[in-house]
Amino acid sequence: MCGNVALISTNKTTTDWKKRSDWLKAAIIADTIRGADGTGLAFVPWDDLGAPDYLKQAVPGPTFLENRRIGSILTNVDKYAVLMGHNRAATKGGVSTKSSHPFAHKHITLCHNGTLTATSGLDLSFDVDSEAICHAFAEKGAGEVIETLKGAYALQWYDAKEKTYNIARNEDRPLAFAFTPKGEFAFVASEAWMIRELAYKYDITLSKDGVWSLNPGHIITFAVDDPKKKDLSKFTSKAFTPYVTPTYTSSYGGGRNNGNFTKATDSSNGSVDPTTTINKLSAKRRELYRKKLDKIGLVLGELIEITDVSFHPYSGPHTPKIGEFGKVEGLYELENNTYVQTLCYSVPYREEYSDLSAVFYGTVVGASQSDGSVYVTVEELEQDSATFMYKGPNDSWVTLQELDKLCKGGCSACKEPIDVRDKGEWVDWVGELPVCTNCWGGGC
Repeated sequence: MCGNVALISTNKTTTDWKKRSDWLKAAIIADTIRGADGTGLAFVPWDDLGAPDYLKQAVPGPTFLENRRIGSILTNVDKYAVLMGHNRAATKGGVSTKSSHPFAHKHITLCHNGTLTATSGLDLSFDVDSEAICHAFAEKGAGEVIETLKGAYALQWYDAKEKTYNIARNEDRPLAFAFTPKGEFAFVASEAWMIRELAYKYDITLSKDGVWSLNPGHIITFAVDDPKKKDLSKFTSKAFTPYVTPTYTSSYGGGRNNGNFTKATDSSNGSVDPTTTINKLSAKRRELYRKKLDKIGLVLGELIEITDVSFHPYSGPHTPKIGEFGKVEGLYELENNTYVQTLCYSVPYREEYSDLSAVFYGTVVGASQSDGSVYVTVEELEQDSATFMYKGPNDSWVTLQELDKLCKGGCSACKEPIDVRDKGEWVDWVGELPVCTNCWGGGC
């Protein structure tokens, strides 16, 4: 899987620019959980709304942010109408800067989360299917091409002719967005929790509708050409029919097809559901889940790593067949090196669920308790397609679990705890000793 993030603006004001800059930096770091093989950022300045410039590298998000040019851009976020980022987990095309996103052809600059299962109708000369999509959008138009795409996709692209930022997806990949109260700014991410939690972390007030989950089968368009008159929450929408539409639901009303999206029209906000499955919970149920999850340091909407999965058919113990429905059990490792059991209901069997070495990611949507133990309910299981690495001591690269252990004793200078699972927080090193952000910057 890959990940999309973006910050869209209709206001050139420098007020609170650092909050939005911090949000985007942290989003790029957090989104590395969805892909660490390449990172890119396209940027559309207010003084030139034509084809955007972009920078991409075959490195994880945190390393990408060390680039001086990216640092300069992110300290001047209000000079840009569109900042469109991507974190790549390599599939087709291998690991290289060339294969990283975004891609650009003529007036279209595009990022893609997903993998096509067939490329009929696309130019086969490209190594990466995502670039073939970009080329087709530029040559034929997004509306004509998108209904022919076979496979998984969540797309974001900038159209320099129309001066618009656009998003679309089918049911195989997530995409979410939110606005500030007056619609001056929009935040986009593959994971809804990234928008919500990072906005809270950096004191950004979102509109009362909260985080919106994009409905599959709609192209949402944000016009950025007239900042004096635009409210991004007044976007336009055009319906299309995805080539393939899986149709199962989970016992929590979720899964790949939530079954709770509102009916869409071509020109209204009805094309999205302003609430996710999580937000469909009653206030009492939400509070009950929060109390249980607080005990183990998790929050609703968080994406967690799941190992040791096993599939249990609803029809009883037997060797399951592909597509047969059942329950997936797994384990999530806590920071104290203990484990909690995860449960994912009403999912169709696939062979990966019989591989004990496979790693998956799932979104936390609930919790239960029995005999003093907390069980975590998850949705949207996706298999890990890469080993995500983080900067360690002596210029090494380590896994998140290894980083947890290395930072267990806190900062070597001030002795304060280092929360390495907070992707918006940096860890630096003096030899083999971890140093927190404040001390590295001279704050301690």
